[in-house]
Amino acid sequence: MEESGDLIAFIESRPLYYEMNQYVFVHAGVDFNCENWYDTKPSDFYWIREPFLFGENRTGKVFIFGHTPVQNLHSDGSSRIWLSQDQTRMDIDGGAVFGGSLNAVVVEEKAVTKIFMVSKDEPYQSDCS
Repeated sequence: MEESGDLIAFIESRPLYYEMNQYVFVHAGVDFNCENWYDTKPSDFYWIREPFLFGENRTGKVFIFGHTPVQNLHSDGSSRIWLSQDQTRMDIDGGAVFGGSLNAVVVEEKAVTKIFMVSKDEPYQSDCS
């Protein structure tokens, strides 16, 4: 069994984001107020909310993220995946820890091709093609 120090070192060695074509996968988001989003403070990749959620995305990228339970973004409080009006931000945090759903997406080269939601009541899968 590994020591907890080894696990912490492994987690600390992970990148702050992963970029694939037009998609960026990040825990919480990036700071759109930066001239270049790559200059986002390291802590903001983990903790940012409003400037990312409601700021203007001029990056040409689609950000897939969690950290903010989608129930806080949907007026009906649902746990379905949230997509920003400009379709450049996709929140997949279904708030499972609060009784919502566990959400996931399959991203292929140029598109999100599947959406999965698993709740305590029933699973859901959608092909996006």
